[in-house]
Amino acid sequence: MKYHGHWWGCAMVAGTYQCDDHGTYWIRTWSDPSGDQLGNLAWVGMRLLPKTLRASWANIGRGLWRPDEQNWNCAWADIPFQGSSANHGTFTLAENGAGGFVSRERSGFGGTRWDATTGPERPDLIIPSVIHAPFGLTGIWTGDAGEIYYIRETPRASPGEPTHLYWFGARPDARVANVYYGYSNLERTFFRGAYYDVPWGGTASHAEMRLQIVDENNLQKGSPSAAGYATTHWRRLF
Repeated sequence: MKYHGHWWGCAMVAGTYQCDDHGTYWIRTWSDPSGDQLGNLAWVGMRLLPKTLRASWANIGRGLWRPDEQNWNCAWADIPFQGSSANHGTFTLAENGAGGFVSRERSGFGGTRWDATTGPERPDLIIPSVIHAPFGLTGIWTGDAGEIYYIRETPRASPGEPTHLYWFGARPDARVANVYYGYSNLERTFFRGAYYDVPWGGTASHAEMRLQIVDENNLQKGSPSAAGYATTHWRRLF
């Protein structure tokens, strides 16, 4: 685990963690001196199968730092990377005082404690044969910059509420890897959200990004969006 400084009590961290849900998590936090999004946190996590480059489940999450309460308010979802899990929810996460994290107020999430570790080797980016709970845009997508995206869209909680979009995207060479969390407008024509690079890859940026729904098999980067994000068009593979 690497500490890069502090802002309003939130340590900037990038590293790999082992969780008591048997998952390995690649986690990064930031501190935003603008004051709008203090200490955002993002992860991709998965349970790696022994002696293979496969996983039995995978999820991503984004947390917003709350300096008054000294914790992150997290939204998470299982992604169709490998395995059949298709859950989502929210919980709070805090530093545990020993270089890791501990969860509070869980909502269907299995993990309670994360401790820093080294490795392991990343699993292969594969195309699964079945997509579980295939609502909306959920599926496997490819970007025009060469990445593979594992997308989960979750339904409206009630009429008048937005749908939510989560993804894990990575290049096969692991140079770039990021997660995205956003929510739709009521007409479900675009998503407002942000992407966050995770330490699965070698980059460390994050920014707001709007996704325009062209149709159920095509997305494009909308405006306003981060100019530095290489992918501009996404196409559904499966």
